[in-house]
Amino acid sequence: MNTLESGFISSDELVRRTGGSLIRNAGKVVATITALAAILLTFTDVRLGSLSGNDLTGDLVMMLVAAYLMYFSLEDAGEKLGKQTKEYKAAAEEYEEVRLSVKAEDTEALRDFCIEYSKGELEYRKRAALVSAGLSEKKMEDWQRGEHTNAKDRRVFKRIERMRAITLTPHTLLLCDKNAARSELSDPERFKLFRMLLALVPTTIGMCITVSVMLTMKDGLTPEGVIEGIIKLAALPIVGFRGYSCGYTYVRDHCIAWLETKTRILRIFKKV
Repeated sequence: MNTLESGFISSDELVRRTGGSLIRNAGKVVATITALAAILLTFTDVRLGSLSGNDLTGDLVMMLVAAYLMYFSLEDAGEKLGKQTKEYKAAAEEYEEVRLSVKAEDTEALRDFCIEYSKGELEYRKRAALVSAGLSEKKMEDWQRGEHTNAKDRRVFKRIERMRAITLTPHTLLLCDKNAARSELSDPERFKLFRMLLALVPTTIGMCITVSVMLTMKDGLTPEGVIEGIIKLAALPIVGFRGYSCGYTYVRDHCIAWLETKTRILRIFKKV
């Protein structure tokens, strides 16, 4: 391995460690920023302005736009950091190995398996709900035949009757892209323009706001004005840290579990 490659790997590892450290200490950072803002507020007289004021409305709009852009940008960055963790990579590699073991000739059998699995999962949820409520399947069958029961049990039975099977398809189990079409027979070209336009909505709104902004220098900037500006800006790093943490947590708590679930279901199919 040459020096340049070693430098790239070291830099990548540094980024992961730094990002992980930020996630682990996000609460401390938010608490520190909040404490500093509270300290600054103790040296000033706090007043709340009317939301109908032009200046306040303009400041509010700009802060909201900045907060939304910062949150979603750092949420995406947090997701990317989560996908660089050893846990996610291990789950993804295991899933990819099982996914590639499913051949084209297995498609029909996999479709039948998905239907049976959905039926079995629905029956399990119904039985679990009955056990949780302290009721038996026989009692529910008697109620369905018209036998009288109390109001509490009727509510449980009706809730169980409304349960529906999950939608499980080969497309769901074998496709890696979360943004892909829901059906394996859907042409992605049909929705390409709509997805592109939808992705441009946040940028378009932000551009409309920033283009319409008219700036004027504040006359006689005082220490109170500086503290006011710092307090307003203090909310942005808090929002950013929250977004970064949410993106990372989403991958750690949801994406990894979903990959492991798909891996487990495909392993069951391969053993059938």
